Amino acid sequence: RATMSAIRHPCLIMGQCPSNFEGRNTILVIDSDSPEAVVYIDEKERGLPGTEHTLAAGEYTVRVERPGYEPVETRITLESGRKRTIRAELIPKKAKLVIRSRQENDMAYINDKEVGPTGRNNPYVLTHGGYVIRVEKEGFTPFEQWISLAPGEQRELRARLTPIPEFGSQYKPGQTFQDKLQNGSLGPRMMVIPAGTFQMGSPPEERNRDADEGPQHQVRIPRHFAMGVTEVTFGDYDRFTAAIGRELSDDHDWGRGRQPVINVSWSDAMAYAKWLSGQSGQEYRLPSEAEWEYAARAGTTSPYPWGTNETSACAYANSYDVSGEETHHKGWDSLSCDDGQANTAPVASYPPNAFGLFDMSGNVWEWTADCWHEDYRDAPTDGTSWGKEDGGNCSRRVARGSSLFGKPWFLRSANRFRIPTQKKSIDLGFRLVRTLKP
Repeated sequence: RATMSAIRHPCLIMGQCPSNFEGRNTILVIDSDSPEAVVYIDEKERGLPGTEHTLAAGEYTVRVERPGYEPVETRITLESGRKRTIRAELIPKKAKLVIRSRQENDMAYINDKEVGPTGRNNPYVLTHGGYVIRVEKEGFTPFEQWISLAPGEQRELRARLTPIPEFGSQYKPGQTFQDKLQNGSLGPRMMVIPAGTFQMGSPPEERNRDADEGPQHQVRIPRHFAMGVTEVTFGDYDRFTAAIGRELSDDHDWGRGRQPVINVSWSDAMAYAKWLSGQSGQEYRLPSEAEWEYAARAGTTSPYPWGTNETSACAYANSYDVSGEETHHKGWDSLSCDDGQANTAPVASYPPNAFGLFDMSGNVWEWTADCWHEDYRDAPTDGTSWGKEDGGNCSRRVARGSSLFGKPWFLRSANRFRIPTQKKSIDLGFRLVRTLKP
């Protein structure tokens, strides 16, 4: 609260007051923490704080004002022959902000905090200072602007949201396509994934979760993108190695063709994406971790894509079950069910998820673009990949989806794993995404 306090002049304490302290007049000094304020004595403007005012003894009304601050007013009594100093502490008025846009069902954010849709009649009451204002709506390019609010300022900010350009008819969510390559073949089959928002990571109460899956946070995927319907197969990858004269990847005698490619490092996956981009004239890349989880969940919020536990996993995913344990003897917990598949399965051997993607759980771990971070504090919320910033370890990359050797709870949509970039393994592969141009 704005206050005004009296201060006894040091000369009275030391007995060394000047001669003008004698007689009928007195000296009043009004100090303030706000030197730009204006002082009023009995409604008459008397200048800035710190000025000495010679006044007759008696009662006075003192007021100190500054635009944007709460005024301070007090009634004082001045005694003859005494100097008095009072101090006014001015408190900034709250600023008021109204955010408007021409869109309905949008969402406004102030310094990344969701505050509700625009258009509310009651303004947001804020302290003075700088703020980042963002307004989002699905299908529109987000509006973002930094503003500075002065004390007491009343501001109306109009957010202009522009529609994201429509994609061509071949780029509608739920449709698939294959790009023609320069060598006459076709690229991997891709599925158009719709833009949207989801909760990434797992809540604290989720059974068998790891700390690196939190904090759970909202992520917005602002634009449609295309993702491989399946993991990259040996058939896809072998065309690449043959074209550039690279050594074939070892299939561990599990077969090639429709089997998911294995024994590929992160750099191998990046090289294939670069080659495919050159062959097609399009941008192929590894998915960000956020894109991967968004596509894997396909609108679900349960721990597993099919529900709340792993008991029915064998109907949906190739993971470490009875057959796997009998063949590979890994020495850790296995599923109690059995799908009869001990090794990697040909892609699309199990039902797809709601986005039409196969094997997002199980079969092989899948590389993503992201450097490893120990948790999601300060993670991007726009669907982009997370690099070395915020302590990222780029010698290890995030892998998702679990594999034929995964523990049962590794099949959860939020589960994540860190793998050295040079690592090659018989249960490690990848799938790609393709950027869609307007």
